[in-house]
Amino acid sequence: DEVPRSEKRRKGELRGFVRRSGEAIEPAEFEDVSEGGCRIRGDFRIGEILVATIPTLGTVEAQVRWSIGGRSGLKILGVSPTEGN
Repeated sequence: DEVPRSEKRRKGELRGFVRRSGEAIEPAEFEDVSEGGCRIRGDFRIGEILVATIPTLGTVEAQVRWSIGGRSGLKILGVSPTEGN
């Protein structure tokens, strides 16, 4: 059964970029994107803060909420501070 969501999600994959703290920007693949969060391919540390550039959302700051089997869930925290300047 699918969990009801309060936000509209964009199905399918979107290609963008991600940057971990202190590391270079890398290509990334995002899935099920909404204003509140998305899934990203890759293994990340739970609690880790990332800067992600996601088509339809722009550059945002996000926190890793879960990570299993080569996929991780991100919670969008807001527009990246570097983007607001």
